[in-house]
Amino acid sequence: MRGYIVVKTIRGVRKVYLGEIHYLLRRGRKIFLYGDEGELSFNGGIKEVAEGLDGRFFKVIESCYINLDRVKMAEDGRIIFDDESSLLLSREAYVKTKQRLFGYLRERNNRP
Repeated sequence: MRGYIVVKTIRGVRKVYLGEIHYLLRRGRKIFLYGDEGELSFNGGIKEVAEGLDGRFFKVIESCYINLDRVKMAEDGRIIFDDESSLLLSREAYVKTKQRLFGYLRERNNRP
């Protein structure tokens, strides 16, 4: 795995390291990437972008992936990231994400 994805925007092409991404969200034909450097939007398919992601990313719904390493907590239907930004989820998506986050954190904690 490369450790980054390549994003083509109107202004040019850039490399975004996976560890810097909080979440990716598709709206229409645009993908919005939220991360350490704020919001970045570009045209493309979420499936193509998802192919470049690794095991720390979780598909919350068809159009949204979150970086579990960057999640501080799941509370009251929200995913709160380590920079205090948050993502509001539907009840079903929240329950599924909270369960996956718990399992992921337990796995990470049990590694030597």
